[in-house]
Amino acid sequence: MLKINPTQEAIDFHQKGVSKVFEETINKGYVLRNKRQKNLPKAFILFLNQFKNELISSKPKRLFEIQLEFEKKRFSVHQLKLIKSFFIQTGYNNFDNKLFLEKLNIDTCIYCNRNYTTQLVKERARAELDHWFPKESFPICIKFL
Repeated sequence: MLKINPTQEAIDFHQKGVSKVFEETINKGYVLRNKRQKNLPKAFILFLNQFKNELISSKPKRLFEIQLEFEKKRFSVHQLKLIKSFFIQTGYNNFDNKLFLEKLNIDTCIYCNRNYTTQLVKERARAELDHWFPKESFPICIKFL
């Protein structure tokens, strides 16, 4: 496992970018890929508002604890699908992961040091920093990386 020594510039970039995504969602709702507006469940918006800062900056152990709190909310299957979609899609589409990785100066996964962090998707680069938490089981732990 590689140790990350982020610059203050990288930390600030991440905090500001993800905070903006969370605030827009809390205040305006969530826009799906097909441009349709969706309102996330009120209980989830309250949860997101309560844990937004920790979701952005916590270490994996704390993220796991927050995930357990999330699971206690007992969302319906439809609601969970929408919430997972929010975390996955907005993490890829509304945050400049590639620029974040450039600021961190990291080009391989910090966990395994084998997978490259930048992927080409539909003629553009997309960045993925870690695979500690499977997206399907731990959607809120993605942290937009």
